[in-house]
Amino acid sequence: GSLFASMTYKEKPVPGGTLTIYRVAEVDLSDPNDFGFSYVAPFEGCRVSLDKAVLSMPDTADSIADYADDHDLTGTTAAIDKNGKVRFEGLQTGLYLLVQEKAPDGYARLSPFLASIPAREDEEYVYDVDASPKLQLKLAPPSPSYPPTLPQTGLLNWPVPLLAAGGVFLVLLGVLLCILGRKRQRDA
Repeated sequence: GSLFASMTYKEKPVPGGTLTIYRVAEVDLSDPNDFGFSYVAPFEGCRVSLDKAVLSMPDTADSIADYADDHDLTGTTAAIDKNGKVRFEGLQTGLYLLVQEKAPDGYARLSPFLASIPAREDEEYVYDVDASPKLQLKLAPPSPSYPPTLPQTGLLNWPVPLLAAGGVFLVLLGVLLCILGRKRQRDA
């Protein structure tokens, strides 16, 4: 089978970045009306349920992606082409996790998502799966164009060296006055 994804923002293609695919589970096609999943190595230790109700929940893919990251698992990475498209071919049947490792410039990374091969459409199994309807990139938040503020004081960065130098000066002045005061007491 194959898995195809088209990266878009407001219906316009977004080129750049990468997408990594992991085969998480094998599919059991013994029931002609439905199919189930069971983890493959190295995901066998993952404690996330592969029940279809759980797989449809948004945090499920995040949890499986965290497992892959925590266990340093490797997948197959492909670059997103100039038309915002990526395709993985020659895939076995199963449940796949897709993670965007690198987002295109100016865009936030996609949340991890799951896709199965085959997918069930109109009571038939489809082995060339289009994951595009699930994907919409988001613009990354703009970086601030002003200097950051200090959380404790709310002051800008520029007075910090001046205030530090003033503090050092006052400490030295205090030490000098203490020494002079002691000297006067001894002389008196």
